[in-house]
Amino acid sequence: MTTRYRTLGIIFRVRDRSEADRIFSVFTKQTGRIELFAKAIRKMNSKLRGGAELFSVAELEFIEGRTKKTLTDATSITRFSAIKKSPEKFAVAHAMSRIIDEFIKGQEIDEHIFAFLHEIFGNLDAVPVHTIKLLYMYFFWNFMAVLGYHPQLASCAHCHNALMPNGLHFSPAEGGIVCPACAREKKSIVSISAEVVKVLRIILSQQWDVLVKLRMNKHLEQALAEISKVYYRYLLATHGKIQSEQ
Repeated sequence: MTTRYRTLGIIFRVRDRSEADRIFSVFTKQTGRIELFAKAIRKMNSKLRGGAELFSVAELEFIEGRTKKTLTDATSITRFSAIKKSPEKFAVAHAMSRIIDEFIKGQEIDEHIFAFLHEIFGNLDAVPVHTIKLLYMYFFWNFMAVLGYHPQLASCAHCHNALMPNGLHFSPAEGGIVCPACAREKKSIVSISAEVVKVLRIILSQQWDVLVKLRMNKHLEQALAEISKVYYRYLLATHGKIQSEQ
């Protein structure tokens, strides 16, 4: 007798296969990330067509074969319709989806990640377009923290002494801010202002309501984006190695 499984999942990636099939990448509440094969779902008469959509929460039923999991039923729970209607929000959702895909590879059960992703896509659906770049930063840093890469911002990541406002640097390898004395001994570090450190602390304390009220000039936004890119590139290059060592 074929066993059927049901799970609640966030569909964050979709790939077309052959003429009418699709593969859905889903982060589920019960089993972590799974890949679901949907046969002929792109046909107009497919019963699965309306229940499984990109950037949505759905109740999914599937059967597990020897080589793949096949989707047999799908009921949409939350569609996040505004994301699909806004080109800007859709682009940010894809950027977040890429990071989820890059950093979550296996079936790691984590209800905290599920709740966080549910919150983030819900926020992206609801917030004004002018705040979505900031929401992306909020997602990136808190997602890295959930995965165990929370940067050290309270004290020097190397010597652990208290930080002063001037001469600060960010070291991806050390995992956070380093003081001027330690910075002289480090390679691949980036200068960071006290203002950017303040914003990062607000982001990582998950104070979204406080964050959106900050008056951030273009220079501060660019500096935050640059630090985010530096940390992202470092973690992307080392994530697989770190995972294998744990």
